[in-house]
Amino acid sequence: ASQTWHAGFLREGDQSSLDRLQPVRPTLIVIDYAAQRSEWLSDALLRLSQRTLSAPVRVLILERSAAGPWWESVRRLGRFEESVQIAEAAYGKPRELGGLAPDDIRALVRATAERLEMRLSSTNVEDIADHAGQIDPYGRPLFAQVATLDWLAGQRVSTGRDEALRRLLLRMEAQAAERAADSGTALKIRNLRTLATARGGMTVDDYSQVVSSYQPPSGLLPGMFDDFRGLLIDELLDGVRPDILGELYVLDRLAAGGVEGGAAEVLLRL
Repeated sequence: ASQTWHAGFLREGDQSSLDRLQPVRPTLIVIDYAAQRSEWLSDALLRLSQRTLSAPVRVLILERSAAGPWWESVRRLGRFEESVQIAEAAYGKPRELGGLAPDDIRALVRATAERLEMRLSSTNVEDIADHAGQIDPYGRPLFAQVATLDWLAGQRVSTGRDEALRRLLLRMEAQAAERAADSGTALKIRNLRTLATARGGMTVDDYSQVVSSYQPPSGLLPGMFDDFRGLLIDELLDGVRPDILGELYVLDRLAAGGVEGGAAEVLLRL
């Protein structure tokens, strides 16, 4: 990603545009959740390898592991001639990303705090870096940020990864509840987030269709033109991210029982 290259993520809803791509400058296309999109991705890579383009195009495929049926499908291993075409067009082989080094963890802790206009002492940074290592020994940057937010919240250090993630979720819910006029509005916002998270994100048009076509029970979800009290509907419809946070959010709603769990089950059926 630089001044020279046009770079960005290709969302699933826009993926058909790859066939119409006419690049005027070097272009980097990032494909996330590749295993779920393997059949389309395989066809798209084959067609791309057969085209003559006016500028370089690279496709960066993101997934947890470059192995298994999805990866075989993408490379079209069952079709020799086509698999050779895709292999010849490949810029590089799969590259496994490791965790951050200790100095990089510390730098990320400082940067996260500074983004929130908080300054940390060297001792604070070391404490947070140690906490990050306890909740995630793999050195993933997400958990360095989670550990920083957990520490900055002013509570005792969490005992594990899930507790730290749940604290983030509780703060997110508390912020929404503060803006909502009443508990009923807050619950509808929570239900909307649950639905959008389970769907992997939604557009406004997607949500409009759910409300008009499936007619959810009264009081379950906000209407299209309800007052979201300063919360942007586009952000709510994006769901809770990243995935590990969103997955825990939905699972906890289902496990809650009573009204909470019942609402989550209805949302999943929708």
